[in-house]
Amino acid sequence: MSRQVVWPAAGLAVVVGLWLIAAWPGSPPDRAPVAGAPAEQFVPAAAPEHLPAGARAAREKAAPAQRAPEQPAQTGQGPAETPSSAIEATADLLAVSFGPVEELKQRYESEPRDSAAAEVDPLLRAAFEDPHLSPPLLRSVLCRATVCKLELNWSPDRMSSYLRGMGLAAQHFDPHPGIEPREPPGAGMRIVDAYLERKPAAGPPRQGP
Repeated sequence: MSRQVVWPAAGLAVVVGLWLIAAWPGSPPDRAPVAGAPAEQFVPAAAPEHLPAGARAAREKAAPAQRAPEQPAQTGQGPAETPSSAIEATADLLAVSFGPVEELKQRYESEPRDSAAAEVDPLLRAAFEDPHLSPPLLRSVLCRATVCKLELNWSPDRMSSYLRGMGLAAQHFDPHPGIEPREPPGAGMRIVDAYLERKPAAGPPRQGP
């Protein structure tokens, strides 16, 4: 009776042990390759340039966008550019002698006063007249045969009146005056001599053939 009970129990223990060995994780039994089954091969992922156009576009859309590094904001402001045509209101244009001073001065001192000079003086007085200036910019004017001499009450703040007067005088005089200051630059008003060459008088109109 005891021998019949032992054998069934031993057989059950063997079956349970084989089942545990087969089901235990980490120790899977080696599977024999099935005859005729294709062998597994490692297929590398396709490079982006070899993908179809649609797949490549989807892949690029899914990839995170790469942003260019942001440049730091410039908070400082550079110096303002000054226009080259701007003229300082305090610029002393008549601080030193310039222009054909010696030539015009010599001609003025050697020439007589002609009859037409009386008609030219009022033109210069009107050109340099400025009711806002006291004393007036034009102190005196005297014309000879080809050269006129102007005595100016000059200071740098009278530059706009001086430029306007020279522009108007250019209708009857050469636009290149000879400037000779009598006093060195400094504070206050000083006298400056300006020599202007008269333009030749227009001749009589030509008669037809």
